[in-house]
Amino acid sequence: MKLKIYLFLIVLFGLDPIAKAQIWQPLGPDDFNQPTYTTISDSDLAFNGSVPYIFHYNSWYYGDKGNKAVVMKYDASGVGWEKVESPVFSSKSPSFTKIAINEGVPYVFFADETHYGAATVMKLNKSGTSWEVVGKAGFSLGTYLISPSIAFNNGVPYVCYINGNSNGLTVMKLNANGTDWEVVGSNNISYNYGTSSAFLAFNEGVPYICFNGRIESTFELRPIIMKLNVVQTGKW
Repeated sequence: MKLKIYLFLIVLFGLDPIAKAQIWQPLGPDDFNQPTYTTISDSDLAFNGSVPYIFHYNSWYYGDKGNKAVVMKYDASGVGWEKVESPVFSSKSPSFTKIAINEGVPYVFFADETHYGAATVMKLNKSGTSWEVVGKAGFSLGTYLISPSIAFNNGVPYVCYINGNSNGLTVMKLNANGTDWEVVGSNNISYNYGTSSAFLAFNEGVPYICFNGRIESTFELRPIIMKLNVVQTGKW
């Protein structure tokens, strides 16, 4: 009888702790403490320990002309979101924004309209007061990029992206001097025409890429996974 009453109360008042734990809660701590109050696109999320960071394109920014890249992080006190220093750092509208954290330092990767949609990577400087270009701005091979991804291997940033002109995929890494980016393996990796949705990851120091490749005989898009042959050919 007591079990029936307990089950009745669960159904009537929603007292099931498991069910309550599955309810999504705003991180802010409520809908009035959200990371942005304006229209955004191309948002991405990363964590520095337990602190979430978001990077997005903001179409309007507190009275500014808008079309800027903005990075926000969740306040350590749990009150709400706060701007990461120099929160607006692109002179023209970015797109395909990505963010990653390496050894506590946030990096952002995006198609930089200042350089006609070519790739730019920036990181927060040591003092945490401004953003600085990593290598050089607009370094990608091709006029513009789509579907970017960024990962790290022993502290070295690697990026992959799809060339908007050729639809080929390219992986690059920061060179040893930290002044420019160099191709990893071969340029314009592709699996026939129509490469899209690129993703880069490392396993035991070996880079892997995942993307959609169009099957020539059927024109269907299929997921393709490749890895770099780091021992023998140096190719994908």
